[in-house]
Amino acid sequence: MQGGGKLCYNAAMKLLSLYSADDLPALTKKYRLWAAAAAAVALAGVGLCVAFCCQVTPRNANLMELRCVLTFAAAGWVDIYLGAFRLGALRHEMEHTARILALPRATVRGSVTLDKKDRRIPHSITVRAVTVREGETLHRLWVDSYRLAPLGRALAAGDVLTLETAGGYVTAVEETP
Repeated sequence: MQGGGKLCYNAAMKLLSLYSADDLPALTKKYRLWAAAAAAVALAGVGLCVAFCCQVTPRNANLMELRCVLTFAAAGWVDIYLGAFRLGALRHEMEHTARILALPRATVRGSVTLDKKDRRIPHSITVRAVTVREGETLHRLWVDSYRLAPLGRALAAGDVLTLETAGGYVTAVEETP
């Protein structure tokens, strides 16, 4: 590192944080928007079914019944998808972020390698394995797949990095100049 035109070995290293206190309100807002979308889909399905029921006559009863069943089934499947995948993933991300923000930090420096495949932790987030070789010591860490980009950019600049960790997860990465 350089400071004032001279080589400066004791200069403070700059870490780029992967988690911040602003993440929780943003995730909560995103969760509420997806929940509102799921509620809107459910209400639209029910509203269409009521509209179909109001238009029933003896001649079109079979057609209106089929429309109600198809509409309600489609709205139900969309809501199941939103609840299971979007809302569930966001809830797990919020829980993970709150837990990581509350844990104490540690610093690890060494040769970093990143796995190529993501892994889904059941009832939690999707992660990627990070291995840090610090001399003879080998550290096995995890990084949230949604927060992987800064680590990937740092690895493109060089494989010897300083990482900040909490609870076995990478929370900050050395910023590349």
